[in-house]
Amino acid sequence: MGLILDSIVHSPSMMGNARFSQKATYDYLRNIVGSDAFLMWAFQQNNGGLTVDDEAGHGASGAITLSSDTMWSGQGWYQSFGRPLQGGMKGYGLANTGGASALVGTVPDNSLTNLNGKSKFTIVLKVLMSSTGGGGFGQLVNKLGALQLYATGANQFDALIWDGAAYRGTRTLGVVYGYWHDLTIVYDGTLVGDTNRLKIYLNGSNTTILSVAGVPATISDSSNILNMMNSFAANRAWDGRLGFAAYIPDVAFTQSQIQGLIELRSLDQPTAANQPTIQVPGAFGAAQYDFDGAADPNSDYLAAFQIQTIKSNTGTIVIFFGEDDFTTDQNLIGICTNGVSDDEFLIEFLGTIAGDPIRILAVDAAVTTYQNRTPTNIINPSINMITFISDGSTNTFYYGGIQGTLTPTFGVNTGQWFSGATNANIITIGAIRRATLTRPFNGKQSKILIYDRPLTQIEIQKIYASGPHAGGPAKWYPES
Repeated sequence: MGLILDSIVHSPSMMGNARFSQKATYDYLRNIVGSDAFLMWAFQQNNGGLTVDDEAGHGASGAITLSSDTMWSGQGWYQSFGRPLQGGMKGYGLANTGGASALVGTVPDNSLTNLNGKSKFTIVLKVLMSSTGGGGFGQLVNKLGALQLYATGANQFDALIWDGAAYRGTRTLGVVYGYWHDLTIVYDGTLVGDTNRLKIYLNGSNTTILSVAGVPATISDSSNILNMMNSFAANRAWDGRLGFAAYIPDVAFTQSQIQGLIELRSLDQPTAANQPTIQVPGAFGAAQYDFDGAADPNSDYLAAFQIQTIKSNTGTIVIFFGEDDFTTDQNLIGICTNGVSDDEFLIEFLGTIAGDPIRILAVDAAVTTYQNRTPTNIINPSINMITFISDGSTNTFYYGGIQGTLTPTFGVNTGQWFSGATNANIITIGAIRRATLTRPFNGKQSKILIYDRPLTQIEIQKIYASGPHAGGPAKWYPES
């Protein structure tokens, strides 16, 4: 893939990714599904419209019912085709606010995708959850007498299927409010065990736990109406947004196929108190984010849960930043396990160490396994370009275009990289999101580049020579 993140100063609530491109497409799904019928909600079209691909092929709109004031929220997942995120662009999607049920993106008469008697299906969703929704049980996908995908508690989501007499199924935790998530439900009744038969993948990871025992070998389905973001019952509407959906009978996706749909669109911050401000012009000439370094719970930071793409064994990260506080330890960027102390891979500024070095810190199950330090007395208040590289066996470091030494202070330099933080599920810039926000960053960031390959020395020198000190951070970089 090469370049994974090419950050854009978009808004206080969103750092965009100019490298973002749509992975969840009709062609990707058709290559897996073959000739079988499926439904796909495509909220990203050149004309800004909504289409539901029909059950037999591609290009025709399926039967769809929309209630008023639910479409064109401007806050979906995909923006106009082939265009990078620009200021003000947030994409198309469906939005609902919970409460009384409404026909939002509902498809009646989906006879070809009836699930009755089937032993397999997959449902792919890109969703944002704002609360538990109507009655505390907001329904995201619902077929009466077939299946229910719905909120069952704070940050909690259940997938239940009908066995002819009762609903049985599984659950996932950790659906954090206000952030986009990739949610995929995979049913395979040919397997043994409830949590094997009905799996829930959250952002590409299998997070399935049991909800109601007795998941059947085949599903019972007596309904011809597929409800989206609502239910057959009153007061059960989903509270949040739906940016993409695919409803696929007959096929049970593998984890690798699911992870192939994961996209790092942006790093977000829905809470105003935690949003960095934007300065124009910045130290590099272009706009930059200004993080305030405030203590928990008001630390400025940006975050995303779609981190599968950056969990590579090798790679490069380039950061253009300035430093306001030379007295505290601060998180520039890293991945961690949301809400707890567990696996982490962090790049940090060490203001508590004489000479203010930068370090890589690798943590396994809350225990430090490796840390190193860059040379001291190199970071200045306004304009810095630092680069860390792993070739799979060794970490190297550059300040500007000049290679510097990395001195291990714990463990051995074996090229530790993001893939080593197995349980990490969130990428953060500006703070570490443990039980409390930790090591808040007090400074500016203008651009971050993340590659899944090691850049060469000449590539790094060309990035630096292309003008990171004026007119914006780097006028040239590979695969931009």
